[in-house]
Amino acid sequence: MTWTQLNPASRRYHWRAVVLILTFTGLVVAIDKILDPSINNWSAGATWPLVALTCLPLALWGYETIRYVRHLDEMVAQMQVRATAVAALVVLFVAAVTGVAEIYGQMEPVNTALLLPVAAVVHSAASLWQEWRMR
Repeated sequence: MTWTQLNPASRRYHWRAVVLILTFTGLVVAIDKILDPSINNWSAGATWPLVALTCLPLALWGYETIRYVRHLDEMVAQMQVRATAVAALVVLFVAAVTGVAEIYGQMEPVNTALLLPVAAVVHSAASLWQEWRMR
């Protein structure tokens, strides 16, 4: 199945999800590498607006996801729930492996905020795979 064979609502949702998650990922990396608030001794009042700005794409992604799932029929909604379960399992596995490797000193601490983009990518892949299987 090609991208053009997806229904318009599915195409719109997946496109917006990719853009919003990439925006979130870019903001997290940019703020961490460029501003590095943890070593600049910023006050809590200065960092909370930055947290809100960074998480705004996540709020929009959540809104788009809820909007998309609410307009689906029961079978497709069930497929979305399955895709969410697969994404949750992958994130838990990645978090466990990186956490254990960190405990044993095999790797540096991982920015856990980046686990959400991993979940979004896995969710989208599982969702597209299920749609492809149904056709």
